[in-house]
Amino acid sequence: MVSGDFYWYEKIKNNPLFAVVDCTGHGVPGAFMSIIGYTQLNEIVTQQKITDPSAILRELDKRVRTALNQNSMNDKNSKDGMELGLIHVDRSQNRLEFAGAMRPLYLVRKGELEIVKGSKFSIGGISLREKEFTTTHIDILPGDAVYVFSDGYPDQFGGPNGKKFMTRNVADMLRNIAHLPMAEQEKVIKQTIKKWMKNEEQVDDILICGIKF
Repeated sequence: MVSGDFYWYEKIKNNPLFAVVDCTGHGVPGAFMSIIGYTQLNEIVTQQKITDPSAILRELDKRVRTALNQNSMNDKNSKDGMELGLIHVDRSQNRLEFAGAMRPLYLVRKGELEIVKGSKFSIGGISLREKEFTTTHIDILPGDAVYVFSDGYPDQFGGPNGKKFMTRNVADMLRNIAHLPMAEQEKVIKQTIKKWMKNEEQVDDILICGIKF
């Protein structure tokens, strides 16, 4: 009924910003983290007018750590956080900007798939290392399709041997359907995971989103 995965969308000066976020926890704890993430993203972008993806992630990390009192090394402090991929489309430059916190972006162009890795750091949590988030710039070509997803889809158990679906199968599926209209892609994505699960229970929240240019 409630989820630790959520998507977020905003538009600044006709340039869309889009994120897929995977929060720690399921049910109510995950939903609580989702509310924090959604609220903070809105404030960062609409109030502070920050649109660079890596700058957004740095500010979001700071805000989440403050909200959960994670700046002091105390065993009792919350270790919750979130992983996400965030996209900014600069229409004037016909360019996509991406930054990820432990989540990649999949780009399918002319039948070939390219994986743009995110940072190895999550948002929030207890970290002794200084976090680094980087913005990757991609010139958009007609027909490009980009995807960001949580780990629920590849981590789902099923198939003949009860194993995980795995990211390589996600990559193969997206590469094979990227040419289809988005409504048709949605059907294939849903049918594929249902067929894979069979009688297995869903083990995590599942969210996968795409944009076609």
